[in-house]
Amino acid sequence: MGTITYCSMFLYTSGGDVEAAFAIKSLIEVNKIKVTIYCSRVESAGTIILSAAKKKISFKYTFFMFHNTRLENDTKEERKKYKVKMDKLDKMCQELYQKIKFTDQHQYFGPYQLLELGYIDEVI
Repeated sequence: MGTITYCSMFLYTSGGDVEAAFAIKSLIEVNKIKVTIYCSRVESAGTIILSAAKKKISFKYTFFMFHNTRLENDTKEERKKYKVKMDKLDKMCQELYQKIKFTDQHQYFGPYQLLELGYIDEVI
């Protein structure tokens, strides 16, 4: 049995916990294995995971959704309570999504739009 140097993953997600997504991203990035992610639905926190891949391949009918970070119970009181943490997560996401301009609302993209922006590498 030899050393594993390459891994393919398939990503289909409606999102989830932003901190967990950054943890998964970190694990993929520090690993010496070249990871290719094939995606068929990538929303919210899933876009963070996708960003870690050495190669990002989308199926032609994939859609992607981006938005700013939010709390599960996103109220003014919750935002005030967790302001420092939310500001840090928002900054991390803004750095990650430099090529993609989006509003505070949910914003959807098709694969060819993200290919043109350089966020994914290939559409099949």
